[in-house]
Amino acid sequence: ADAGQPDVLFHLARVLVRLQRPEEALSLYQQALKLAPRDSGIRVELAALYKSSGQRDRAGGILSAGLTEQAEDAVLHFELGRMLWEKGAGEEALEQFQKALAGDSSSTYIQRYIGLIHSTQGRTAAALGAYRRLEVRRPDDPSVKVNIGIVYSQQGNYGEAEKAFKAALQIGRDGG
Repeated sequence: ADAGQPDVLFHLARVLVRLQRPEEALSLYQQALKLAPRDSGIRVELAALYKSSGQRDRAGGILSAGLTEQAEDAVLHFELGRMLWEKGAGEEALEQFQKALAGDSSSTYIQRYIGLIHSTQGRTAAALGAYRRLEVRRPDDPSVKVNIGIVYSQQGNYGEAEKAFKAALQIGRDGG
């Protein structure tokens, strides 16, 4: 591989990960990122490799470093938000997801996390709002209906919860 081609290094690193050779992949991801520091894909996969090897702080640092150069990058905000959520830092994760949403208002994944965080924090009205916005984008997604039903259940509004769960059952598929 030509050491001056970040895309080649990046894709070779991906193959090495799949071949269960993470040490070699790590070196290639680092080289690729050095050559293309604004490439979010390389940065996200390098962070994922650090995370999978138990180096969560280093993974978060890679994402945060990217945000110092690209403060509006929705992908980096999203990935940092996911990492914070997994770490148990719900409010910090929510902040990252809101920044990600500002950069990519069409992302259903971001809305799901926002709804989940609000729901787990007991902010059911905010959770319901997030899931209703998601429902507009994904009206035939039974999992959205299930999430809405769960929030209504949390509120004690069992009639609306029942309607949401029945709507999920009518749609069918595995998501319900």
